[in-house]
Amino acid sequence: MQVVFIMLCSLCILWAFEMRYKESIEKLSKAIEDVEKLKDELSSTNKQLKVVSQRLNDIGISTS
Repeated sequence: MQVVFIMLCSLCILWAFEMRYKESIEKLSKAIEDVEKLKDELSSTNKQLKVVSQRLNDIGISTS
């Protein structure tokens, strides 16, 4: 009987930790997705800036 009680307590504790960390993991996953999106946007902006810089250099305006 004590073994069953200990096993049930252990399962409850594990379940509580899972619920607590599940939310944290979901938030972390969302943050990672946001960082990836920002990285892509930054890369796109960087490419656009290179194009603008090249065009300015082509017309004789130094960008350095």
